[in-house]
Amino acid sequence: MATFRRVVDFRILSELGVLPVASVDRSRLSELHFGMLDKPVKANHTIRVLSVMFRLAEACGMTLPRRNPCRTVRIYDEAPGEVLDTG
Repeated sequence: MATFRRVVDFRILSELGVLPVASVDRSRLSELHFGMLDKPVKANHTIRVLSVMFRLAEACGMTLPRRNPCRTVRIYDEAPGEVLDTG
């Protein structure tokens, strides 16, 4: 849970926090993901957290059905044994 919160606080809110949910699209998420190219595990984890957030937004009626832009962001390959740096 602490890792999830850290991703939200330091990655998602700092990059997307001021935007309305409806304006967060695939290109914006791809740009965020690409900005962490040197940390593929962290980049992929950020997209996974965002995907959960979009599913919850849909369940609460905050977005249109099937409007999760994370579905089309291609995640990076991760080396076997690579772990998420929680720092």
